[in-house]
Amino acid sequence: MGIFLFAKIKSMKTTEYYLVTLEIPSKELDVVEGMLYLEGVEGIEEVATTSSRITLHAFFKKCPQPLENFLEHLRQILPSETALKGSVFKKDATSFKSVVFDPLELIPGVWILPPPDMSKDETIIIRPGMAFGTGRHESTQLCAQGIQSLENPETKTLLDVGTGSGILAIFAAKRGFKKVDAVEIDPSARINTRENFELNNVKSIQLFDDINAVKNKYDVVTANIDPPTLTFLHDALINHLNPNGELILCGITEAQKEIIESRFGHLKQTKQIQINEWLCYHYKSLGRGSI
Repeated sequence: MGIFLFAKIKSMKTTEYYLVTLEIPSKELDVVEGMLYLEGVEGIEEVATTSSRITLHAFFKKCPQPLENFLEHLRQILPSETALKGSVFKKDATSFKSVVFDPLELIPGVWILPPPDMSKDETIIIRPGMAFGTGRHESTQLCAQGIQSLENPETKTLLDVGTGSGILAIFAAKRGFKKVDAVEIDPSARINTRENFELNNVKSIQLFDDINAVKNKYDVVTANIDPPTLTFLHDALINHLNPNGELILCGITEAQKEIIESRFGHLKQTKQIQINEWLCYHYKSLGRGSI
């Protein structure tokens, strides 16, 4: 199966752009990408990576706002650990198509591919927009591994909470789960999510704006969210599990694991997997689908 990230970038004449170089903590990658898309970024290039920091080039069409004022605006909205600088240059926007998306293996055998490498086989198309989640973050990869590891998906139902761009819900649907639904509270993100569902012909996925609006119970509930939100959603997540249902929690660093282990420790932990500092917990509901 291939995963194909697709961005609609309009062709335009050579014009002036702001090139913003950002150095960010690795854990903030998805958040920063989402914020940059909200600010109208034309393309993002990952130019350097260490275990804890990532350097990005972000390309913006030049606006009436002076460069330094624009940079100060970005400093105000981006995570405090972000270091950035900028310059002005001329470039054809169409060249960004090859910059934004380099091939990435999300999990073994599942690829995120740029348009020139689009497979003729089954693909997942993700249009990065206002929703977070392009598959590059470790927590997304861990959650995808968890979904991949589940046996007999055709007999199971799945709810993806905090779906963002919808990549995990789409992956579950492509894997053949009997029913897949998703929750996303951000109205701007939901526009992007619905577009991705349509692009991938998975219109059967029902998208909810609040977990409390979901009336069904599921065999699998996935949540790739920060630990404070996971603990806040504890009751709702468990109440949406069928008896002996499986709960997959991601978005957790080693430094935050005690928060999750203390709140969800009453469940049976069946697995814990890790990539770098990021953890993913698998729990079972111990024969009951509610607390």
